[in-house]
Amino acid sequence: MMNTDRTSLNSVKATADRPKRNPRPAWMRNKAWVPDQHGAWGMLLIPLIVGVYLSGLSPAHPLLLLTALLGFLAFHAVSLWWKTRLKPRFRTPSLTYLGLFTLSALALVFWQPQILWWFVATPLGLLAIWRAYQRDERSLLARVSIILVASLLTPIAYDLGTGFARPAVSDPVSWWPSGALHQPSGWPWVWYCTLLLALYFIGTVPFVKTMIRQRRSNTWLLGSLTYHALVAAVVAVLASQQLVSWLAAGMWVLLLARAAGFPLWMRRTGKPVKPAIIGATETVTSLLVLFSVLA
Repeated sequence: MMNTDRTSLNSVKATADRPKRNPRPAWMRNKAWVPDQHGAWGMLLIPLIVGVYLSGLSPAHPLLLLTALLGFLAFHAVSLWWKTRLKPRFRTPSLTYLGLFTLSALALVFWQPQILWWFVATPLGLLAIWRAYQRDERSLLARVSIILVASLLTPIAYDLGTGFARPAVSDPVSWWPSGALHQPSGWPWVWYCTLLLALYFIGTVPFVKTMIRQRRSNTWLLGSLTYHALVAAVVAVLASQQLVSWLAAGMWVLLLARAAGFPLWMRRTGKPVKPAIIGATETVTSLLVLFSVLA
């Protein structure tokens, strides 16, 4: 009986000492296949949704969505590959996503050749990849460059949806005629929405830093509050002139309160906010920003 108990105890101990198996497939445990930057999905999809909403759905929009998704996956994988100085485990996902993105982009260009005009944004993407190669992909410069690329999906989707019926580049007055913002339509309104979305996503960079990596930095907190306060003030002035809606102004007041409330609450209580809560908050905030832009 005693020997049986000892055997059972040894069996239990051996089971406890055995390393736990990760139930996920090996490819899913490779960060290059599955990005862990959850906020990036909203940054990618929301500008595209706004552009499609403003122009109306086009048969080419699904291909644009596919190209944008593959572009993001390729950017993430290649950045990780270069950051690790071409580590072999990241080579396959990098080349796979890069190949699929190239095929999708070529199909889009072959179908809608005028979209080539928007490839002027390519240097911004290359800048972000170069910063990743320098192992500085979390810098403000790298983050802002990729945010600007993602924000341009609004005018790209709009241009595609309207059949590229844009004014001539040599005629800037046609892009922004007098009193343009009094009419929420056309290219002036597209650029206004693009700017508003870009400003929001740029603001998430210092905000998230004050919540996680720089939560003890007074400099980052002051910079985040200053940025949100300045944008809120400008949008409020535009709303007072009836150039934009008061809903947009109210949204920026809410963003300013968020930028101040969460970090100051953490400092007062000494308790960090869980990343899952930050992610959920940003998801809700992104949806509110989307509503304020489209309303």
